Amino acid sequence: MDRYNFNTNRRNSNCSGPGRPAAGMTLLEVVVALAIVSILAGAMVPIIVAQVDRENYLKTVKELDTLSDGLDAYFEDHGAFPVSLESSDFLGRYVQTGVDRDTITDAWGGARLYGYVLSRNKDMATIISVGPNGIAEQGKADDIMCKVYGAVAGNRRTRTQLDLIALALEQFLAGGKSLTGNWLGVDRENLGLGTEFDRDGFGTPFKSAGDCISIRSAGPDRRFNTGDDLTL
Repeated sequence: MDRYNFNTNRRNSNCSGPGRPAAGMTLLEVVVALAIVSILAGAMVPIIVAQVDRENYLKTVKELDTLSDGLDAYFEDHGAFPVSLESSDFLGRYVQTGVDRDTITDAWGGARLYGYVLSRNKDMATIISVGPNGIAEQGKADDIMCKVYGAVAGNRRTRTQLDLIALALEQFLAGGKSLTGNWLGVDRENLGLGTEFDRDGFGTPFKSAGDCISIRSAGPDRRFNTGDDLTL
């Protein structure tokens, strides 16, 4: 008889192996696992928030840039800014409305529209986003602002107009004719120009002077005989 009796079919062993279920987790192991998950979740929250803020920031900057271009083009055509971003002659014509008007809706303001403020002389428009904190603070703290200057668009349009007027005037004078000093009533029509040449890029009627053969714009301040007049 063998001294040792090995029974390979014993079932009273605590060892696990093929065909044996693993022992369950202890309470301590569960607590440790939950703690690790909580730590990882806590670490991910700031990353997710930062990513959302970045996406909102990029979206806001893009939209403010689009609105700025639209306001610039509007001023060039009208010599003034629209009364509001929702004006029917601005929204949908100079900027697309987007889904649910999201083009003019602040990414951080819920359903709030971007702030829109005109300067006292109406020649500067400021578009304002409340920024990440969601509080309107008139351009302070984390507000995001974009300023559009009407003088840029107005001068651009006026100079283009004066260049075209100069070409018409050159042909007019070559025919031995002269200006009367009455731009709106006579001179503009005599030069063969349309009504779009009645007023400069700031909405002020041009002035013509027959004695010195000149055409003048009152410039951004809309007052003649000041330093910002534009003269042909």
